[in-house]
Amino acid sequence: MQPLPTGGVHVVLHGGTHAPFSLDEIDSGRAGAPVVYRAAAGEQPVVSAGFLVPASAVHSVPHPKRPGETVQHVALAGLGFTPEHYGSLSGDTDSGPDTNPATPGVNGCANQKMEAHLDGVPLQLARYPNPFPNGTWRWMYVDSPAGWNQGCANHSRFAPPCGASHQDFIWASKDTRKIEGWAGEADPWLHGYFQQDWADTIARIESMHSENRTINIDPATPTYGAKPIQKGARWLGLNLLSELDSPSEYWLDRKQGDLYFIAPGVPSKERALVVSVNKTAIVSNASNVQFLGVQVKHSQGNGMVLRGDNVSVINCSSSN
Repeated sequence: MQPLPTGGVHVVLHGGTHAPFSLDEIDSGRAGAPVVYRAAAGEQPVVSAGFLVPASAVHSVPHPKRPGETVQHVALAGLGFTPEHYGSLSGDTDSGPDTNPATPGVNGCANQKMEAHLDGVPLQLARYPNPFPNGTWRWMYVDSPAGWNQGCANHSRFAPPCGASHQDFIWASKDTRKIEGWAGEADPWLHGYFQQDWADTIARIESMHSENRTINIDPATPTYGAKPIQKGARWLGLNLLSELDSPSEYWLDRKQGDLYFIAPGVPSKERALVVSVNKTAIVSNASNVQFLGVQVKHSQGNGMVLRGDNVSVINCSSSN
């Protein structure tokens, strides 16, 4: 192995998309002589952990749940994807990997889920209610949590001894939405703030009963520990194929690998559809290294994991 020259070395990354990479201790620089990974002058290199879907794999098909409408479809299984690539929607999204023992995180991220991006813009999972035109989220509301009484109105981190359920609730009677169609969904979820407005959770719907407007949450994906659901808590339905009705929405069957989406504007074979896979763009165990002017994109979880000593990240960006 040749010693590093005085002042270290520079690895120049040119514009375009580069594959994910890892550095080991053998790739380390030394004090005063770092190894620098930098963008070429005037260029914007991208290290992407995503998968660029071939244009030939994207097809216009009839909407499976909405007669008369058309959506775009990709058979991810035919491209070599397996369920382990799709990740999970479950997990407490605010507090890291230890909050929900049913879904331990990886590299400190509780939610390891595949996502989709079109022309560099993230698509949203199909949901109800849809956001307002300005992008602000719209919500449904809890009317009566099962067994709730005033003694349950305790917003501490621990469940009060009030007997209220953290798995069942009735949605607000003032909401006239008919959601009986959700009963036939393959993998319906809720995203909500069931206890505190700083603790959002994604939980799977186990069953729904339209006659009394009751939703039951799968106990394997609890809301927030064993705390009871609160009256007036806000939530929305998530990953609902029947609600795939707006541009920039997508839906993924995490068992079969079918991806459906609605492209904003006119669908075109030239548009770049990228799905994030179970990878981190840059993983480094090296010390005395620098990253200058590099863009990191399309990771599932963390964009960069840097474990060495004396590591600098300068004028870089991490997105999508």
